Amino acid sequence: MDAINHLSRGLEVLTTVPETPERIRYELFMRTLLGSALIAIKGWGAPEVEHTYARARALCQQMNDQRQRIPVLVGLAGFYTIRTEFQVARELGEQALRLAHHQRAATSLELTHCILGGIMFFLGELATAQHHLEQGVALYDPMQHRDLVSLCVIDPGVGSFRRAIALHAGDWLFVGPDNGLFSYVMAEQTVHAAVLLSNSTYHLPGVSSTFHGRDIFAPVGAYLARGLTEIFHKLGPSVDPATLRHLEVGGTTRRGTTIDAHIVHVDNFGNLITSIPLSLVPELYTASQVRIVFPHEGVIVEKRRQFFADGPDDGQAFIYGDSSGYVGIAVRNGNAAKTLGVGFGVTISFITSAG
Repeated sequence: MDAINHLSRGLEVLTTVPETPERIRYELFMRTLLGSALIAIKGWGAPEVEHTYARARALCQQMNDQRQRIPVLVGLAGFYTIRTEFQVARELGEQALRLAHHQRAATSLELTHCILGGIMFFLGELATAQHHLEQGVALYDPMQHRDLVSLCVIDPGVGSFRRAIALHAGDWLFVGPDNGLFSYVMAEQTVHAAVLLSNSTYHLPGVSSTFHGRDIFAPVGAYLARGLTEIFHKLGPSVDPATLRHLEVGGTTRRGTTIDAHIVHVDNFGNLITSIPLSLVPELYTASQVRIVFPHEGVIVEKRRQFFADGPDDGQAFIYGDSSGYVGIAVRNGNAAKTLGVGFGVTISFITSAG
């Protein structure tokens, strides 16, 4: 609260200063800090959060400051997510992601993929949410971030019978609701322990029934992030990891030389990203023949390329290894989704022939 008061007073003082580029830079800096403080104290959905970040966004445009626009857009996306204006949040998140790609900023890419993962979860596009969250995880640097705690608050069941938990999986700690949010973490990491967050010592006083992100998860995450990992088992009773909720969103199934999968994402260029990890198909470029069949659409893609310019600009779709770590389908200087007439969620079969 002290931070909000000091920053608000500082902004009042700035109104008495002539509008110069230096003054605008100071205001943008202070608005960005104020937004974070408001979220921590009043929550993402507070009207002051929208006002602060909307003003910061206007300042970014005035200064043409693309670097600062990313956290500002993320702040606005969070506000509209809490207000259940998910399409607006999605557009803001996608703007932030495009900027992060343009800047080639790994930390910003990690952040924007994770934000979009949450938004797509709320929109019910679980496979796309999975894609974004996996991209965020792939960009995560365990050495750089090993002291961080992942605070995960996608919680439409807040206040209901869903459990609040902390999870120790792999080398990391996670805090959030037991609603399937940690399904992919548990699928890919060894789960060492899970506890129920029932010890009110580590909560804010007067826990509400609608804002556990502020009242339970954030305080617990803060205690753990301070290095107090020894309190993990004091947070509440142990929970059998086998009883934690898992989401079923469909995956990949190998049947001999055939892999049944689906399209999990269509990027801004129209490239089709499949649910097939490249690690599952080491034979992608060595097999004598590879085909991706769209059984319901009657479409077959057989060409392979190791990069986009690896072949003629002929408008034909080809299979490639996407930077996301998954098999993709693209058209050089074109849009594979439009060319093939397919999109998100479509089922495919990946078929290889040895000879």
